[in-house]
Amino acid sequence: MTQIDKPELFYIKHPLADRNLPEQTLATFSDEDLADYRSEYEEYQVIQHEAVRVVADLGKTCRKYLSVIFDGDNSKPVKYFDRVMRGGECMTDTHAQKYPSPDTVMNRVQNAKEKYCSFLGQDNAPKVGGEDTLQEINNAVAFLMNKGMTLNSDFTISNAVTIAKSMASQEFDDHIHDAKATEIGVVSISQFNVMCGSVPFPFKDYGVRYNRSGHLTLKPISLNATSTEKELDSQISKLLEDDATYAVSFVESDSPTYNLC
Repeated sequence: MTQIDKPELFYIKHPLADRNLPEQTLATFSDEDLADYRSEYEEYQVIQHEAVRVVADLGKTCRKYLSVIFDGDNSKPVKYFDRVMRGGECMTDTHAQKYPSPDTVMNRVQNAKEKYCSFLGQDNAPKVGGEDTLQEINNAVAFLMNKGMTLNSDFTISNAVTIAKSMASQEFDDHIHDAKATEIGVVSISQFNVMCGSVPFPFKDYGVRYNRSGHLTLKPISLNATSTEKELDSQISKLLEDDATYAVSFVESDSPTYNLC
């Protein structure tokens, strides 16, 4: 039996692909965000065009078989198949309905900015859910969607930051918890964006030992500190005196920042 390969589909991950984003969130997107979406949409179009061609060829082949099986083009199964193909029910048609065009997205963002222009200054950015700024919400939404979650199904605008922080914290804790399996019980956290005060944590000289969720114990690994790391001595010393805690933030990026405190 001849194997039939399923056509490849491209899934846009940019948060602007979501047709249901509220205006307050749309108003926070920048020109760079719009350019990124346009670039990803163009990549989607190339793969989508090929998928449409493959599905069309499969449809023609399938119709020929149906015509033979049911004795003619005027048979009910063949006519039904024609209606389904014309009705936009095949996989490429439904996939094409997922994503708004870049021009449509740009108009929606511009209209949202005009509506909320009085709020867009850094000092006047509207807040949702207490201290969560729109930019942090936007970053949290992007983080969750990159994890395969769906807005208004798996999370909402009002709880996006809370869920994103919880998920990022769990990933961090799970990674550190693996230290229990090592001989010295110390694991590197260099792949995470960890800050100590206003500067990056000195991964080269310190690892961490898992304690409990939200808490960890710092462990010196090397005594060869760079000049930048020496500047952290006082802060590190304070952290070494007791269990350190951390706070997750999405203020700067859709990648979580873990602030040691």
